[in-house]
Amino acid sequence: MKFSGEILVAAPRDAVFAKLQDIRFFASCIDGVRDLKPLDEKRFDAVLETKVAYMRFKFKVTVELTEVVAPELIAAKIEGAPTGLVGRLTATSATRLIAAGEQTTIRYEIDTALTGKL
Repeated sequence: MKFSGEILVAAPRDAVFAKLQDIRFFASCIDGVRDLKPLDEKRFDAVLETKVAYMRFKFKVTVELTEVVAPELIAAKIEGAPTGLVGRLTATSATRLIAAGEQTTIRYEIDTALTGKL
């Protein structure tokens, strides 16, 4: 499954990028992320709760920052397993910051794959 979208923020790109470097703040912007635990500078464990169609899932995931290009790109790889089910979640994400005067367009793309028995 692929997800994408844009958000317009009333702040300059450098300020938005600096704020997103705070991984706890970044995680707070993503619905369903909780229990974030840093493993090192580029890897984090977390719990992700989400709904797919009519079913709710809870995943234990590891997020690894794969590319950071200041002040325009943050990319990550996400891998994990659902709690209480057999399966695997893999995903990649890219968050691009596009300057628009004193505002910033945040463009995000997420490509996910879920395997296993539901």
